[in-house]
Amino acid sequence: MKKIIFILLCAIQITGGFCLAKDILTIATMQEWDILHPISYQTAASESIMHMLQRQMVYRDISGKVLPEVAVDVPSFKNKKAKFVTEKGQRKISAVWEIRPEAQWSDGVPITCKDWKFSWVAGMNDNVSKSEKNIYSKIERIEFSDTYPKKCNVIYSNDEWTFDRDLPPFLPEHIEGVIYDKWAKEKAQSYEQNSLYVKDPTASGLYSGPYVVSEIKLGSFISLKINPKFWGKPPVIKKIIIKFISDSNTLRPYLQTEQIDMILPVGFPPDLAISFSKELKEKQTVHFINSSLYQGLFLNLENEILKDELMRKAIASVIDKKKMTDAFFEGLLHPAETIISEADPAFSRKKSTFDIALAEKYLDQAGWKLSTDKKSREKKGQKLILEFKTSAGIRVLETVQTYLCSEFQKIRIECQTKNQPPREFLGESVPHGQFQLAMFGQATYPDTSLKGLFHSGEIPSAKNAWAGGNIQRLNSEKMDKLISDYDHEFDFNKRILILKSMDQIIIEHNWVIPLYHRREAVVLPKTFSGFTDDFKGTTLVYPERWRM
Repeated sequence: MKKIIFILLCAIQITGGFCLAKDILTIATMQEWDILHPISYQTAASESIMHMLQRQMVYRDISGKVLPEVAVDVPSFKNKKAKFVTEKGQRKISAVWEIRPEAQWSDGVPITCKDWKFSWVAGMNDNVSKSEKNIYSKIERIEFSDTYPKKCNVIYSNDEWTFDRDLPPFLPEHIEGVIYDKWAKEKAQSYEQNSLYVKDPTASGLYSGPYVVSEIKLGSFISLKINPKFWGKPPVIKKIIIKFISDSNTLRPYLQTEQIDMILPVGFPPDLAISFSKELKEKQTVHFINSSLYQGLFLNLENEILKDELMRKAIASVIDKKKMTDAFFEGLLHPAETIISEADPAFSRKKSTFDIALAEKYLDQAGWKLSTDKKSREKKGQKLILEFKTSAGIRVLETVQTYLCSEFQKIRIECQTKNQPPREFLGESVPHGQFQLAMFGQATYPDTSLKGLFHSGEIPSAKNAWAGGNIQRLNSEKMDKLISDYDHEFDFNKRILILKSMDQIIIEHNWVIPLYHRREAVVLPKTFSGFTDDFKGTTLVYPERWRM
């Protein structure tokens, strides 16, 4: 009888908030998303919710293991669904990928090889923007027949062992195909701008995940509802609202008054997460995720000042990372002297390079001499000022930025801070090279190619629609060779040695200056269950498993 009364009360009072959390989950994000196009999104905020809307051929679990998702299984040499072939004297890999019979779009149209090939073709188009070109260029062609539309024969452009991961997403060809055909040859991102993912993101058939977009307002919120055509396990939570909250000071009262139930890992400041873990214990819990990300200081290597290795060495040598992590993160986050994740088998802790006297010596050698009043440094009449950008509105990042600028001032490098909202900073300025110094997080996942991040062919430019993750614009034949060696080495233990060599050369030349290893955090309601730690550390995965 008590159970019946409780259910009736929920039904009667649901509009007043009683039992509301059982049907609606409200998630806060501190980083604004851009677009929800599977190929062309640029921000981590968009990526973080993409798995709620889309499913890919494979998924990598927290350990990095490749698991089938849309695929029936993962092709391998062992199961004989992958093999070496030789074409025109070049050794390549051929693999057969089978799509699950039940896999379909949110309008009920089956997902087929035609959708996968269409996405690959779009991704190969230099007029279409994408975050990484490598996942498309690694494939030479995708073949299938009308008789077996879910059986995809993929011929790769080389014989790299990474053929089973980092694959193109799916695009609904029956919806987007006509739009693409009309705008494919136009530059300036014309296809993306006219895509239904931008013009009408609530349209039927755009999604393959457990949820679809029911309403969206850029810079405010996204509302998701259950996808009735989802081919996997149906979700329990009926509605998910993702709210953009730029001011970290409002998160605590929002949680306390239950205006939000959860906080997304992307952009969630680690200092605030540590504070919340101590304070909010009655209704919420803070779950820390062992992330593959490091917070880094990225230098534009095409910039005239930062091309000089002595300048980069000076910047790296003047940063006291131990003092920084102790002061801002209570020592719970570790200083980073490597781009390799602490969870990676290749990781080894390295000694800090902090040395102010050495930093000053590097600047002297580079020709940046102290001014007469010793308050600045000059070279050929130019004062040493560096423009420094990070995400605006995220207090801990701006605090760390202030700290770094104070460190630079010790050797008379002046900072000019020009922070931007994350969507503008990460979606526009960083890929377009509109920075000298930029601070943000970057991931190096275990047993994953670094080609997309450090190969010279992955430098974003107008010619490739600003695609590619090599945002520091590194152009090194030695690094390209190491990446090629790594991608062609099938022995795991030998790959670890090559990765260590890549890391050594990156740190030695200060092409990137890692600051600290990150641990992502998500705030969850006490009554919440089913949360899955993700390989990337910032992505919400398998919401169909969630329970309130």
